[in-house]
Amino acid sequence: MNKEKEEFKKTMHTDELVSFTAKVVEYFRNPANTKKWLDILFYVVIAVVALFMLRNCQVNRDNTVKNKLGPAVYKFYNGDYAGVVPLLQDIDKDYPNTNFTGEALYYLGEANYRLGKFDAAAKALEIAKKKSVPGVMKPIIYISLAYSYEELKDYTKAVAVYEEALKKFRDYSSRDELLSSQARCLKLSGKTEEAKSRYEEIVNKYPTSPFVDNAKQNIGR
Repeated sequence: MNKEKEEFKKTMHTDELVSFTAKVVEYFRNPANTKKWLDILFYVVIAVVALFMLRNCQVNRDNTVKNKLGPAVYKFYNGDYAGVVPLLQDIDKDYPNTNFTGEALYYLGEANYRLGKFDAAAKALEIAKKKSVPGVMKPIIYISLAYSYEELKDYTKAVAVYEEALKKFRDYSSRDELLSSQARCLKLSGKTEEAKSRYEEIVNKYPTSPFVDNAKQNIGR
C-alpha cells in the first residue's frame, strides 16, 4: 500500500513538472512574451554592469584620495604645514564622498590652523565633522574647530561647538578640558553665570582634574 502511494506521488510530481514545462514552452512561443523577457534580461544585465562600474569608480576615487593623504600626513607630522595645503585643498570639491575625505579635511584644517589661517581651518573642519572619520579623530575635529573659532574671536560659535561635542562624546576622556574651554568662551562672550556653572561642574565632577584650580579661581573658591 505504501509503495503504491509513493508511486502515485512520483507520478503526480512528474505530471505537474511536464505540465509546467509545457506551459512555459507555450508561453514563449508567443514572440511578444519572448521579447518582454529578453527586454527584462537586458535591463538586468545593464543594471549589474552599472553597479559594477559604480563600485569600481568609488574604489578608484578612494585610492586617489588615499594616495594624496599619505604624503600630506607625512608632511604634517614633519612640520611642513604649508606643504599639506596644496595636496588637500581641493579634496572636498573633487572627491567629496570618499572614505578618506573626512580624514583629509581634518589634516587640511589642522595645517591651516598651524599656519594661522583660522578661517580656512574652520571651513575645512566644519566639513570634516560631517564626514566619516576614524572614531578617535571625531572629538579632536570638534576641539580643533572650536579653537579655530576662538582664534577668530567668534566665541558664540566656539561655545556651540563645545556644547555639541559635550553632548556627542559623553565618555570622552578629556571631558573636563571641554568644559573648561567652553567656560572660558562663555566668560569671554559675557555669559558669566553659564561660565560659572561649567566651572562648578569641573570642581564637583572632576576633583583631580588639572583644570580644577583654574575653575576654583573663576568661581571664587
